[in-house]
Amino acid sequence: MRIARPLQAALLGALLVVSALAGTAAAQNTGGELVFGVNREADMLDLHVGSSRYDLVPAAQIYDTLLFLTEDGEFLPWLAEEVTFNDDATEYTIRLRPGVTFHDGTPLDAEALKFNFDRIVDPATMSAKAAGEMGPYNRTEVIDELTVVVHFDASYPGFLAAISDWRSGGPHSPSAIQADPDGFRFAPVGTGPFRFVEWVQGNRIVLERNPDYAWPRPGTQNDGPAYLDRVVFRTIAEDGSRVVSLRNREIDGLLRLPPQELAGFEGNQDFVVTRATLPGSGVLLIVNAGKAPTNDLAFRQALLHVVSPDQISRVGYFGAWPPHRGSVLSESNPDFVDVSDMFPFDPERAEQLLDEGGWVMGADGVRVKDGNRAELVYIGFPSPETTRTMELIQALVGPLGIRIQITELESGAIHAARQAGDHHIAHLTFIYTDSHFLRTLFHSENIGRGWNFIHKVDEDLDALLEAVQIEADMERRAELAERIQRHMLEQGYVLPTVYQHTINVFGAHVNDVESYPVYGEAPYFYDTWLD
Repeated sequence: MRIARPLQAALLGALLVVSALAGTAAAQNTGGELVFGVNREADMLDLHVGSSRYDLVPAAQIYDTLLFLTEDGEFLPWLAEEVTFNDDATEYTIRLRPGVTFHDGTPLDAEALKFNFDRIVDPATMSAKAAGEMGPYNRTEVIDELTVVVHFDASYPGFLAAISDWRSGGPHSPSAIQADPDGFRFAPVGTGPFRFVEWVQGNRIVLERNPDYAWPRPGTQNDGPAYLDRVVFRTIAEDGSRVVSLRNREIDGLLRLPPQELAGFEGNQDFVVTRATLPGSGVLLIVNAGKAPTNDLAFRQALLHVVSPDQISRVGYFGAWPPHRGSVLSESNPDFVDVSDMFPFDPERAEQLLDEGGWVMGADGVRVKDGNRAELVYIGFPSPETTRTMELIQALVGPLGIRIQITELESGAIHAARQAGDHHIAHLTFIYTDSHFLRTLFHSENIGRGWNFIHKVDEDLDALLEAVQIEADMERRAELAERIQRHMLEQGYVLPTVYQHTINVFGAHVNDVESYPVYGEAPYFYDTWLD
């Protein structure tokens, strides 16, 4: 029996029951090593703690999730055989699939699942993302060996999406964590089709086939251990070197083809190109509304009229990444609203807003108001695309009397700088499927310690974020999400640029590579085999 569960129209109180739909495996070549070139190494592989998108690339092979979310918004069972919930979505009963074990032999049972949920929300874990997925979590009650009831302090319809995510829904081995909590970050133990072998920092992460694997998600061709013997994630940070390595067959595939290289691979029979627009925020520039000059609403709105997603797509991403038409949700998110008509590209209107707002052009070509010069600091990651984007924006705002200093930092330093509010404009991309996660990014409770880089307490926004997280009625929830999107843009808290897009390339000898439908950046190598 299978009940489809569209994310946009999940009916509270209904039953989620799906039998395993693993396909019958065709005769495929077994064995071999696949080397996948990545532009950036994972930060860590303890997904309860970390937040980097690059963690998910190897982690997608190491961990399975309780539910599987399809591109059509259906929740299908995977490690969870059945999920039911009460009318107000404050209690979820999860019945686990029997016979599942972690790579270290620990059984995935009710106690293991309780350990995972409790650990995620424990302040000592210092979770950067997974805790936000757990919403108003209260406790997990063990009913029997394979059944738990998860209790929430308020309605939480986003929990189905949360347990379809590796961070909150991908069980980690309790035995391995308890044996070495810090070491687990770099020696993970999950239930997935590949198990961890070694991590040579700055060079490679090596995984090998899990010989005991027998619990694939619905829709796979295979129904036993993976075909590949090993998967190696090799770090090749320089884009050109990664492309050359692929052409020379030193690697079998690569993550994030540079946009300017796309034309050379599309239509080439020696390669297979996969593309996806990722859910979440898209590529945003977050505006610090807590410090001058960007604490001025007219100033922020003026920026919206000159920061052009269309031009950024063309110049920064060579047209390969589509321009952002929304606010804080990507077009692949269920609650996405196109709000591109709110602040069309209009330099004259931007100049008018600055003039009316009291920003006077100085003799040196920089505007001034109340002693504050229109000089901004941008903080972001070093990448050719974002550098080109910011240089374009420098050119667009320069005639208005605004100057921007571009500061590019590595991940640890950039996060600390954004939390401290050292920026006026900061780069942000985040992958998420459900609108409840907006609270993690933009609620004032996360200023200075989390992901809110706006640095302004906005009580109206906080109320909307709190409401969307617990609203059980899906139509009402969508209305709240739309209000959030419009409010974020009206207040000039975000400058949308492009949708977060991924372009991966594989040699034609690599067969049946799949990207997770929702998290298109992370390839899934379970069904993959080599000629």
